[in-house]
Amino acid sequence: MLSCDRRAFLSTVLALTVSGCGFAPIHGNVAPGHDLQGRVRVQSAPGRAGYFLVSGLRRRLGNPAEDYDYELSVDTMTTSRVVVIGARDERLRFEIRLVANYVLKERKDGSITAANDIEVLTSVDATESAYAAYAAEKNRIQDAAEAAVGRVLRDIYLHLALENS
Repeated sequence: MLSCDRRAFLSTVLALTVSGCGFAPIHGNVAPGHDLQGRVRVQSAPGRAGYFLVSGLRRRLGNPAEDYDYELSVDTMTTSRVVVIGARDERLRFEIRLVANYVLKERKDGSITAANDIEVLTSVDATESAYAAYAAEKNRIQDAAEAAVGRVLRDIYLHLALENS
């Protein structure tokens, strides 16, 4: 019984300490795209990875208002390479690398607010069926593009926060 009271006491003290120190979760309290919601026009990008990346950015940032503030352009490049080769020289696993080069510009004067290259690495198992391996690679490209969406937005928010501080 004593250990249960001790745990309750310690958890209460910890909760009061954390709440009183100005603690704020690093990824919490702000909905994805909240500060830029409706303020960014995302330009189309070629290719499969570009399509999924732009779709994800548009979904998170929302439709731009008529008086949007920024234009975001993204260029993607994907490469794949064999990582593991089996005993009979068959591919067992290959790595997919997606690089997303983005540029965020102010609409009014065209000045660059943020620009960077975001890299996402993922891998996929190769199966004995060539079609299954092709489909798996295409699905991993989509997964990599969706992961890049979060990284691009996080990077943009960081640039904007540093600019405004």
